[in-house]
Amino acid sequence: MEYSKRINMNKPTIEIHIITYNEEIMLPFTITHYRRMFGDPKFVVHDNCSTDDTVMLAHLAGATVIPFVTDGLSDSAYTKIKSEAHLTAEADWCLCVDCDEHCYITTEDLQELSNKGINIVTFKGWDVFADVEHPSFIKEPKGCYSPGYSKSMLVKTKVFSELLYGAGCHNIQKLIPNKENAINYSTGEYNLLHYKHWNIDHVVSRSAMFAQRLSEENKKNGWGFHYNFPAQAHIDYFVIGINTAKLIIDKRIQYDN
Repeated sequence: MEYSKRINMNKPTIEIHIITYNEEIMLPFTITHYRRMFGDPKFVVHDNCSTDDTVMLAHLAGATVIPFVTDGLSDSAYTKIKSEAHLTAEADWCLCVDCDEHCYITTEDLQELSNKGINIVTFKGWDVFADVEHPSFIKEPKGCYSPGYSKSMLVKTKVFSELLYGAGCHNIQKLIPNKENAINYSTGEYNLLHYKHWNIDHVVSRSAMFAQRLSEENKKNGWGFHYNFPAQAHIDYFVIGINTAKLIIDKRIQYDN
C-alpha cells in the first residue's frame, strides 16, 4: 500500500528522519528497530556525503534519501534538519534521530498520546554499554541513565510553527505552537537508548573520524569538542560505563530475541 494511502487510516502514522554519515553498520540495525516499533513507517535518511554503503542500504530499505553537503561536520546544518523535519512530514508524528538512537515507543503509544492531547515527547535517555562485534548482538541492553540524552525528539505534525534546537539538538531553544494549539509535553515515560558504546574500538575510531571532519564553524564555536578527546579518555569512560551499567527494563524491549 502506498504511503499516501496509509496516512488516511485510523492508526496514527509516523515519519522517521535519520541523519547519517558512514552508518553502514548502524543504519540496518536502526531501521529494523523502528519497524519493530511501528510496522512500516516512512523513513527519510538525510545523508551527509557518506563514503561507505550507507546510501545504498537506505535505498534498499525503501527510505527516501536526501543528501546534504557541508564543509565537514556542521552542527548548524544538523540542527536545521532536526528543527524543520516536522514541517514537511506527511505523517501524524515526526521523529528525527541520529542513527544510533533507538526510541522505545509504539503505534499504540502514539494513539494514547494523541488521545491525551500530547504533541511533543521527551524521552528518558540511556547510554548503552556492551562489548560485542555488532550492535544487533545485544539482546538484553544494559546502560547508564544519561540526562544529556533525555531529548525532545518526537513531535506531532501541523502543531508547531517554529521549533529551534540548540547545537547538538539536546535541547529546544524555541518552540512556538500554531495559534489554535498549546504545548503539551509527555516527559520521561518512554526510553531512548543511545547505541554509541557497543564496542570500544568503534567508539575510538568514530571519534577520531569526526574529529577530522569538524567544520571551521564547529571549531570556532566549540561544537563537537568531545571528539577531540584522546583515545584513553574514551576508553576510561567506556570502562566506567560497562562496569556500572544496569539492565534497562522496558516492556517494549524483547529481551528474549
